[in-house]
Amino acid sequence: PGRLALSGAMQNAVGAFAGSGNPNHPGLGMAWRNWPSKLRFDADSTSMHLSNHAPGASEGTALSRLQRLH
Repeated sequence: PGRLALSGAMQNAVGAFAGSGNPNHPGLGMAWRNWPSKLRFDADSTSMHLSNHAPGASEGTALSRLQRLH
C-alpha cells in the first residue's frame, strides 16, 4: 500500500507539472515549494512519506518534518 500510494503521488505530480508547470496536487497532502527546495518522496510497505527539504538545511531538519500519509 505505501509504495502504491507513493507511485500514485509521483505520477500525479508529473501529470500536474506537465499540464500546468506546477507539480502540486491535492494527493501530496503538502505544498511542494518552489525551486531550489526539494520534496523527498519515500515509502515503506505500509505508508508513503513526504518531507520538504530546503537548501542548506541539515538532513536531520528535513527528516524531523517527515509526514506520514496513508
